Amino acid sequence: MNHKNVLKKAWQVLWRYKALWLFGVLLALTSVSGWMFLLNNNSEDDLAYNGFQINLLPSQGVEINFPSVMTGDIPVDSTGDSILIPGTQISIPNFVRHVNFEFGGVLTITRQEGVEFEFSGYREWMQLPTQTRNTLVTVLIVLAVLAVVIWFITRVIYYVSDTALIRMVDDFEETGTRRNVWRGLRLGFSRPAWRFFLMDLLIDLPVGFLFLVLFSLASMPLILWISDSDYLGTFGTLLATSLGILVLLLAIITIILLGLLKHFFHRACALEDLGVIASIRRGVAVVRQHVKDVGLMWLVVSAIYIVWPMMVFPLFMLLIGFGLATSGSMALLVGGLFTLVSGSVVLPWIMAALMGAITFILTLAVPLVFLEGLRAVYVSSVWTMTYRELRPLTTIIPEAVSVPPAADTKTLEADASAAA
Repeated sequence: MNHKNVLKKAWQVLWRYKALWLFGVLLALTSVSGWMFLLNNNSEDDLAYNGFQINLLPSQGVEINFPSVMTGDIPVDSTGDSILIPGTQISIPNFVRHVNFEFGGVLTITRQEGVEFEFSGYREWMQLPTQTRNTLVTVLIVLAVLAVVIWFITRVIYYVSDTALIRMVDDFEETGTRRNVWRGLRLGFSRPAWRFFLMDLLIDLPVGFLFLVLFSLASMPLILWISDSDYLGTFGTLLATSLGILVLLLAIITIILLGLLKHFFHRACALEDLGVIASIRRGVAVVRQHVKDVGLMWLVVSAIYIVWPMMVFPLFMLLIGFGLATSGSMALLVGGLFTLVSGSVVLPWIMAALMGAITFILTLAVPLVFLEGLRAVYVSSVWTMTYRELRPLTTIIPEAVSVPPAADTKTLEADASAAA
């Protein structure tokens, strides 16, 4: 395969086929599929058990900090006159066996003049009027439903745009005809787009569950902290950390490999109208028989991803300066207009800040998203042309077809004689 020729043709398609730009921008806007949440605890003197934290209060007792959301009872073991909290060496007076929380809060237990409780957070929630609580719950439900709807819409746009880019580039290579945006939408709203979704679901769900199990198994040595030995606990932490790093490296390699294979799965589905399983088999066959060519192209595309931020960074800095100047001007203009037409003192400041923020975000986002769309078009074209180059060179092994065994000639002759 001539890699240089593929890269050159993809570059020509990028600039000659303007209708692809819209689908590239849509692909860039919807290519982020999730968020990463980092949880960190910097307290060194705290003990943790079952999702809540136990802080030692000198000469007072203990303070139990519950997470933001927790439902259920705190498991405790009764030992005569006191209660021992499992996983710790803390015992408190045997005044209650379970403490139930439906919402987050802080339970403070002191030994000064008896036992005192402090339900911080939980108390404030229960003091809210019923109508206010119902309104908050309704808002949360609406936001959750809205998030699901937005996720569904972005997935539809993503798969339609991906399908349109692949099929439009392939059609351009076959016929030399440049289709308009409407024709591209018709190519995108097709059966392969739905198969893309099913294919990714079929791959991502088992792989995600597998690594969830692997990370859980890697953290199992932390159970050694249950023992009274600090040495065993330290050994368990080191072992769990080592296993976690290995699983993390395996996850990164798997994500890279699956990301590479999905390019060929999708193109086998879109260009050959194959089903989900057949597309996976065809993509694997193409990559397996041309590992060297595919690997070299992957290195080139990876270099594009690495170099791209360096190329865009100077423009990003210029856009920040231009955005500050533009947003400042718009803020002053809108603030001045509202000062003339409104008798309020606060409203002009609010409208000026709002207009300035919107102008600044649009000034940065629009050019950067457009450039990211061009990059998406180019990379997609490269993989489409790579598949077109390698597909004729791939030996496709036909699936075995079961053929019923031929009837015995003597048996047929005997049956014919009996019938006569």
